[in-house]
Amino acid sequence: MADRNITGTLSAEDIQEIKAALQIIEQKMPFLIALTGQERRKLFKMGDKSLHSSTSVRSNVTYLTWIYTISL
Repeated sequence: MADRNITGTLSAEDIQEIKAALQIIEQKMPFLIALTGQERRKLFKMGDKSLHSSTSVRSNVTYLTWIYTISL
C-alpha cells in the first residue's frame, strides 16, 4: 500500500480554537484517561479470528432491534 500523506495548513487561530475545544472535552469528560504503552498492549484487540463473532453479534442485535420495533 502506498503512503498517503495528508497535507494541510491550520491558522494560528484555528489551532487555538482546537486546543480550547479539547480542553472543554477534557472538562466535560473527566473519566477519560491516558493509558501507558503496557496498558494498551493488555487491551483486547479485534483480529481476523474475532471478526466473525463480532459480525454475528451485530447482526443479532440488529435483528432483535427490528423485532422489538415491529412488536411496538
